[in-house]
Amino acid sequence: MPTTMYPKEPIVGSRTIWGQADYVDVWIPGRVVFVGTPSHGGFWVHEEIWNELAPDLRAFAFKWGHGEPGWFEEDSTAWKLLEARPDLMALHEERQGI
Repeated sequence: MPTTMYPKEPIVGSRTIWGQADYVDVWIPGRVVFVGTPSHGGFWVHEEIWNELAPDLRAFAFKWGHGEPGWFEEDSTAWKLLEARPDLMALHEERQGI
């Protein structure tokens, strides 16, 4: 797997693996952001978070992330990220009113 990652928190207009971001939802500033494009979306994570994840999860995300590390596709890998990070699952549950 390559080690080159998107270097900073995406903002509206940033390039993502799914195209240009038309909205962003910052979950943890500078660390975890959900991005959306006209056609798709998912999570971007900072390199430090990426490197803390289990190698099998990184490989799974990399496969579905168009060969770029640090991205978690909304339909296939985002849930695995939430399961792996209790802090993110808690944020998700809070946002959902669970």
